[in-house]
Amino acid sequence: MKYRSKASHDCAIYLRWRAAIFAPFLCVCISTDINAQTIRGRLMKGPYPIAGIAVNVSSPMLGASGFAYSGPDGMYYLFNIAPGPYTLQVWDIPNMAPMQFQIAVYPQPWIDIAPIQLR
Repeated sequence: MKYRSKASHDCAIYLRWRAAIFAPFLCVCISTDINAQTIRGRLMKGPYPIAGIAVNVSSPMLGASGFAYSGPDGMYYLFNIAPGPYTLQVWDIPNMAPMQFQIAVYPQPWIDIAPIQLR
């Protein structure tokens, strides 16, 4: 018979209890990420990438997403977007209506949008 101290026995019980409590929460967190897609694309003006331009998506059912901004390489990333039809909005000129593009988000990890030429 293998000897175990009371402290190690109590620790093992605590770890089993903790795993039983937190395992369902872990499953919920993992399962919610399955339907979250990332939209990525590039903004260009001629042959040059443009930084600092606001981009978002909107849907009649889900409303508008938060804004993402293009980086120095012109790339923008919109995270945690549910599958469905959206309007991609590019806010390239202040105080004017955004450029709008109809896109579809499918259940796959990355949604690549073709490079967009700004006005």
